Amino acid sequence: MWRPPGPSPPPSVLRPPRPDRRRASLGAAVALALAALAAGGCAAGPRPAAAPPPTPAAAPVAAPVETVYPDQGHDHIPLPAFPHAPYLSEPPASGPHTPYTAPWGIHKKPVPDEILIHNLEHGGVVLGYRCLDCPEVAAGLARLAAGYPLVVVAPNPKLPAPIVLSAWQHTLRVQALNDEGRWAIRAFLARYHGVDHHLRGHVHAAPAPARPAPPGMQR
Repeated sequence: MWRPPGPSPPPSVLRPPRPDRRRASLGAAVALALAALAAGGCAAGPRPAAAPPPTPAAAPVAAPVETVYPDQGHDHIPLPAFPHAPYLSEPPASGPHTPYTAPWGIHKKPVPDEILIHNLEHGGVVLGYRCLDCPEVAAGLARLAAGYPLVVVAPNPKLPAPIVLSAWQHTLRVQALNDEGRWAIRAFLARYHGVDHHLRGHVHAAPAPARPAPPGMQR
């Protein structure tokens, strides 16, 4: 017996395919990286400041140097500008000089070499400094020379070092008034101050005419 067809069976429920978890994880990681780049790296925080360049070490100060020169004689010349043989050192430590000396003590202006050499002949020591506007240097040298009566402290722009001491046939170059420089100056003063260098019976080859010393100078 024929029967009418019954109701159609319900269609089967279609399930979506299962996603690939590995691909999803890779895609999420790429998305996060792109987001960080777009944000300009703000999530990483500010970059540390660059370290400052190292400070260069100060150059070492040269040690004091004492030099001995041959005796250039004791001849007198009438004036500092009078022609004479060139000196062997700067400042000179012997040689032709005027018949008068510079006053002992502190001078604020340069004194001609030809005058100061006569001070050296009397056993004096000249403490010269190269700068012209440095009262602290002049004051430091004056303190070191305290107690020595035959001393001249004066500026001299021609000096080959910041500070140069001179005695008869000797000079001392000092680069700075540090401990080493002050020690060398004291030792130089102790060795040469007051040692007279006049020659007995010496006759000057160029005797100076009888004339008074210039203002401020002394015979």
